[in-house]
Amino acid sequence: MEQKLRETEEQVLHYKQELAKQKFRSLQDNLTKLPNRSAFDERLNLEFQRWVNDETPLSIAIIDVDHFKNINDSFGHIAGDKTLQVIAGTLSKSLRESAFVCRYGGEEFAIIFCSDGQSAYQHIENTREKVANIPFKFKTDDIRITISAGIAEFKYNEDTPLAVFERADKALYEAKNSGRNKVITAK
Repeated sequence: MEQKLRETEEQVLHYKQELAKQKFRSLQDNLTKLPNRSAFDERLNLEFQRWVNDETPLSIAIIDVDHFKNINDSFGHIAGDKTLQVIAGTLSKSLRESAFVCRYGGEEFAIIFCSDGQSAYQHIENTREKVANIPFKFKTDDIRITISAGIAEFKYNEDTPLAVFERADKALYEAKNSGRNKVITAK
């Protein structure tokens, strides 16, 4: 009976470990190894509650790879995938201490900063410069890849994660429409 109980306990432990691995994989983007959109949503809701309760600073940035379709069309999807991996690594290394970075979808990344918009801007601007200086080489072509970003800060009592995300998204499109390779903070 004791042997059977030990075996059952071992089996339960094994299943718990497998379940934890599955949950981790379900919150990770397979290509970039960054957290995915579901992980972003979970973390944003957690940080939003902290902002509501403690009024700690909170900002969101959305980053988009400039002219990404041209990379896929000119050099193939493998080159596009490699581009996303390199940019994800750069974002992760540059922002590791200050932010939660995820792949939001396609060629977009979303970042949560537990800081004000000015601090988030400085971090993203530094990262934008690092990405612009990465030497990308596809086949025989040396190309320059840039990113554009929009940032919004939680400021108003009526702010919701969706409202602030939309402000950051609008700022991103302003950056793209005004020449790309820019960081714009929402008004």
